[in-house]
Amino acid sequence: MADYRQIIPMFKEKEGGLSKATTDTQSKNPSPCTHNGLTGVWHTNKGVAYSTFKSLAPKLGYEASCKNFLEMPTEIWGKVFKNGFWDIWGLDNMKSQPIANTIVWWSWGSGNGGATTSFKKFLSNKGINVSSRSEIVRELDKLAEIDDNKLFDELTAHRLNFYATRSTAKANLRGWTNSYNRFTTFMKGYLGKAKEYGAEGVAKSFAKDPIKFAKRNWIPITVLSVVFVGIGFLVVRRIWK
Repeated sequence: MADYRQIIPMFKEKEGGLSKATTDTQSKNPSPCTHNGLTGVWHTNKGVAYSTFKSLAPKLGYEASCKNFLEMPTEIWGKVFKNGFWDIWGLDNMKSQPIANTIVWWSWGSGNGGATTSFKKFLSNKGINVSSRSEIVRELDKLAEIDDNKLFDELTAHRLNFYATRSTAKANLRGWTNSYNRFTTFMKGYLGKAKEYGAEGVAKSFAKDPIKFAKRNWIPITVLSVVFVGIGFLVVRRIWK
């Protein structure tokens, strides 16, 4: 199943600190906080919009104070990411790590509502109609099981086209594209991995290179060996009684 911790390094690389960029749509909803002598202009910190930070505070149990927003402690950032963007899609239950990463990447950039609309449109173009986030996850997982490389490439093309049609594309398109290119490079290490697991995948991996397989999986092999030796010892004792 997908693990949210796998994608966090990319988010930490992507996001900077406080932002007051007027080319960002979040500039319409700034915080009331003062920083560097400026008040009412800071709208995002480490990728977390003030509106999101404030709305999630009661549910996640932190204070929506200027101190917390301006400092954005790791604990609060983690709660916002996991609960506000990963869990809302139920991604812990998704089989495909790369597609789960893609879903949360889109949601972080466009908001959960915007990402939902984008994924519905993507699936609709394939003749698949969905009405909820859980259905989006289910259908994307099915497509990923067939060919996650192809699906990822199609989603990338869809996302880049989405960027180009935004009203703020003139000011932000290069940054959005560069960021997504780094994301796709990172994701190439995950694509196709699903086929390496399961009984058939393990058998193929062992047959291809037994030594490499043993080095990569020495811990479970050792544990299993100890278990089997123990079982064998008990069986022998039982027989010789």
